[in-house]
Order: sequence, then structure tokens, then C-alpha cells
Amino acid sequence: MAMNLVKPEIDRHWAPGEHTGTFRGQDLSFVAGSEALSYFEDDSLMKDVRAKSQIMAEALTALEKRHADLEVSGKGMILGLDIGDGNRAKAIVDACFQSGLLIASCGTGGRVVKLIPPLTIPEDDLKDGLNILITATDQVMEAS
Repeated sequence: MAMNLVKPEIDRHWAPGEHTGTFRGQDLSFVAGSEALSYFEDDSLMKDVRAKSQIMAEALTALEKRHADLEVSGKGMILGLDIGDGNRAKAIVDACFQSGLLIASCGTGGRVVKLIPPLTIPEDDLKDGLNILITATDQVMEAS
């Protein structure tokens, strides 16, 4: 969520409707954003996010130790698994998809598998997804 504040002396140069953008007239977005921010005031949600972040970090760190070419980066529940090669990353993404996990790659040449699960993902679903990713990564890395 973002807000754009303009001083009246600058804004007077624009006639109504002359300057538009995603930052004007989005009342519903402000209400939704305000409500979304209230979730972060709930300590139980943030404790849950920290616990899930730890689960993800431990799983990916173990994977990283098994395969010297891998590098984990990121923070919290937004992590990247740098495979080192876009073709191998694509093979991992494809293998995950075949096993029911929708995941994508990014970065230079598509070499990073990105993990951005919903903050509210149930822990069992998170672990299932990580297991699919780990299995796919092990298979691809051992085959190459």
C-alpha cells in the first residue's frame, strides 16, 4: 500500500481529471489496505509467520548443504533458491508442477527458484510444498 501526498501549491496546476493514476480515487484500496495492516497488529499471526519462516529456512539450508551449487537468499517467508543455472531451475519448476506445486523462477537467466507462500498457509501445506521442492531439486541436481 502506498500513498502519494502533494502540496496544494503543486496540485493546483492540475485540472480535475487532467492527471490520473493508480494513486487517485482508490477508496476501496485504502480501506482494504488499512484492514490488511491490522493483521500485522495480531501477535499470533506474526508468531506463526516467524515459525513458518524457520521451517522454510531449515529445509532450504539442509538442501543447500547437500548441493554445493545452491545458494539460499531472502528473509522470512520470501526466499530464493539460486540454482546457478536457468535450465536446471526450469527443470525443478517443471518437476514441482508435475507433483502439484506451482512455483516459478526469476533472476538472471531464470536461475533462482522463488518461494513466496501466503503468510496464512497452513503449516502442513507448507511442509508438503517444501518436500515437493526438495525432492525435485535433489533429482535435478543429481541428474546434472
